[in-house]
Amino acid sequence: MPTNELFLEALRGALRHLYDPYYLRRSPLIGIFKLQDQPDAIPALQCILREAIEKLEPAVGAAYSSQAQLVYDLLTYRYVQQFGQEEVASQLGMSVRHLRREQNTATYILAAELWKEHRLGERAFEAPIQEPEKTEPEESSEADELAYLRSAAGPENVEIEPLISSALLLAKPLANRYNVQIEQRLANSLPAITTHPGALRQMLLSLLNIAILRGAQSTVSLSAAVNQGKVEVCIASAPGGQGAFPGNPSEKSNQEMALRLAEICGCTLAFHVEGGGVRSVFNIPTRSHYHVLVIDDNPDNYRLMQRLTGGTRYQLLAIHDPSQAVSTVEETQPDLILLDVMMPQIDGWEILGRLHAHPACEHIPIVICTILAQEEMALALGASGFIRKPITRENLLTELDRQAQLWETTPR
Repeated sequence: MPTNELFLEALRGALRHLYDPYYLRRSPLIGIFKLQDQPDAIPALQCILREAIEKLEPAVGAAYSSQAQLVYDLLTYRYVQQFGQEEVASQLGMSVRHLRREQNTATYILAAELWKEHRLGERAFEAPIQEPEKTEPEESSEADELAYLRSAAGPENVEIEPLISSALLLAKPLANRYNVQIEQRLANSLPAITTHPGALRQMLLSLLNIAILRGAQSTVSLSAAVNQGKVEVCIASAPGGQGAFPGNPSEKSNQEMALRLAEICGCTLAFHVEGGGVRSVFNIPTRSHYHVLVIDDNPDNYRLMQRLTGGTRYQLLAIHDPSQAVSTVEETQPDLILLDVMMPQIDGWEILGRLHAHPACEHIPIVICTILAQEEMALALGASGFIRKPITRENLLTELDRQAQLWETTPR
């Protein structure tokens, strides 16, 4: 049974990171609400929190209470819609300091409702007496968060329809609040895509947020179809009616975040403003696998790379005898080669030269992987990339993703 203080801190953290699955996966609320054995624990936790906030909305026709409406509006703007403190304070006509006090009060009320509904203790939830005014903890920089997102999970082969459905489910309360009808048009038999699924879902949510606020009292369309070997997704809002928020302060932040997430997803993203509406279009690669040949005399290095690329689109094959490099490459025709340098008898520089000189191998990109600080030499000798050992999931997948993007965009 959690203490009041533990539950309150866990709730604050989950609300601030309501759309961050990597944070929520570590939240104590997963255990507190007994979601740890559910395969969909993260969406379930998000649903519990959003529905609890929705229940605080004063009923139509009920006796008006400015405090009750303030609690609902504050929790909705601050956490469901993820507006910043200054934006919410401006919208509610109060100072940031006043907002923080009201935000603490609203969180206590939400905590008490959740505590009661889920029967987390025999006694009712009690807010701390004279608790110091809570300010938002210093957040990690966006660069740190995105770097973590990239390193936590590599590109995977996934179906796009479930990702779209999940994003639409999360966006539904916001659409309902602004009376937006979402029209979905997905082509039949969309191919599997290769992407970071967590990053793609966050990008979809950012784009849907922009479209819904612009299309208030109107419609938003989401379509997906195959175009030139990629899945093209378009999210467009019709010009909104009264209550629409074209160009609101959060729109630029959502656009910037979506562009950064698009880079992680390995896709291109463009925005087109049309009248009062906006159209966002992005393309996702559909290629399912890249065949990578590892040339390294140490089997432990190969096993490490296999673990680091597990579950991604990269399929690894290894040879540990460098004298067989040319014949193996000629036979298997991999998409990419990862080449060690410090090997007995024949080193990586010699192998690099032999492969470049062979007509059947010269077109295959080669990435040098070595403990030596010799990136400039590697590139001067014709290598396509360089990874400095020790190899980590982040530096390996970052370079593999870069090579895959070059492979897709280079005419053949």
